[in-house]
Amino acid sequence: GLGGYWVELASPKVAVVPDRMTLEVVGLATSTTQPVVRVDDFLPHFRVSFSDSAKPGVPLSQIASGDMLTLSIRLIDQHGVDVTSVAIAAPVTATMGSTTASIVAGVADFRNLKVVNRSGKSFRLLFTPSWHPRCVDKLMDVACAGECCIYSQLFTVFPYASRVNPPSVGELLDGTAASQEFAVELLDSSSNILTGVATPDGLRVQAYLLQRGKFVYDRLAGTTLVAVDSGVAMFTDLSVVGNGGSGLAFRFDEVSSLLSASTLAFSVFPLAFDSFPTVGDAEVGAPLQDIAIRLLGADGKVMSSVTSGDAFMVGVAAQKFLAATEVWEACAGCLQARGGGVLRVAADLGVATFRAESLNISGSVGRFRLVFTLARGSTFPGLLATSNNFSVDAGTIVVVPVNGSTLPVQMDLTGTGTRQLVVGDALGNVTLALGDALSSPLLLVALADNIEIQMELVQRGKVLSAATLAGVTRVKVDGGLARFSGVTVQGVAGTG
Repeated sequence: GLGGYWVELASPKVAVVPDRMTLEVVGLATSTTQPVVRVDDFLPHFRVSFSDSAKPGVPLSQIASGDMLTLSIRLIDQHGVDVTSVAIAAPVTATMGSTTASIVAGVADFRNLKVVNRSGKSFRLLFTPSWHPRCVDKLMDVACAGECCIYSQLFTVFPYASRVNPPSVGELLDGTAASQEFAVELLDSSSNILTGVATPDGLRVQAYLLQRGKFVYDRLAGTTLVAVDSGVAMFTDLSVVGNGGSGLAFRFDEVSSLLSASTLAFSVFPLAFDSFPTVGDAEVGAPLQDIAIRLLGADGKVMSSVTSGDAFMVGVAAQKFLAATEVWEACAGCLQARGGGVLRVAADLGVATFRAESLNISGSVGRFRLVFTLARGSTFPGLLATSNNFSVDAGTIVVVPVNGSTLPVQMDLTGTGTRQLVVGDALGNVTLALGDALSSPLLLVALADNIEIQMELVQRGKVLSAATLAGVTRVKVDGGLARFSGVTVQGVAGTG
């Protein structure tokens, strides 16, 4: 019907594509363990070769760039989720290298790729050619075993660095949680937080307690293992129990990479003293007994971690009971440290010890108690412990004249020498000072202490009747002094 014309029909153009892919990590041998790379570090050089399944491993070298056949790379996390858009980007988002490569001479190469903003275990790269959708329809390579796509070996991406915010802890009481929360941040190479790292990625941070750079175990309380979410692990209730002193720090380790960040050094103060110290009665100027003040932690045990180098100083002072007002008042100067003793002692192995030979009540008598204090930094009130009430008696009192008294000591108070008096003559003004057994003046003895000095007339060693002296012969000590004036001799005569 066409009158002898011939009609030729040409088929449409078709693309003939390879059916076998082979992945090579250039310069690296295949590992039986997961390789590790840090975020922002370059990935290895990946090369994918394309061949005929009949001749696997022999690249189809006739494929040219003009054939427009390409290979794309995707990053898949441990849950099979494609995270390429947030973790591997094209050069426009500052990641060196491209996620798409042309197939030339049967080979596609990927160099200078980085993983950004993600970290965790069991990542892998998925390589898919441009004909992947049609290939899957024909060959059903769902597992990406190298016909229509291919996976890399699993690998781990570690954070580049970490930091703790805030780095300062301040001061803590033993057993009391820190007032602030600590954010441990996982970072990239530019110190940006890896916000793409989520809880499912499985990264966790472990908290530890250090003292002077050494690990202290079983003393850190609270939640010490925290999952990372949005690149941050939050620690909200850390506290130290039973370990006081200075030079402590919290250390935070990311479990898989062991990246570490630590706080600045801080101090932990004791929660209490062990008990109220007991002091026995004593004579003025005589040594008191040994007194040990123990520092206790929240567990009720002595904080043996506190050493003298921590300079936790326990001070002691005396209070005296004033009978007239029935109140306790500080007795400045009453408590003395002799023989190299001190009134402030550094606790060592959790105990501050005041030695008996160094402490005594001097210059006063009456009812006393000792007050022990420990300053706890600038944050917490100081610790305070008060001893029992105890008595300090005069014991052996030495009476000596004070310069300016009418009666010179070598004549009238020691019994040496003589002085002629006529009956009715006044003895003059006599001021006597009280001293303890060590001849230290009892200058702090006051009227309220009710210590009296009686003047008597003695003849040849025999005390005469009180009637032989006229005037005030019994006076109270005030300020350590007994003052007599206007006393006269009456009704007696003689010598000796």
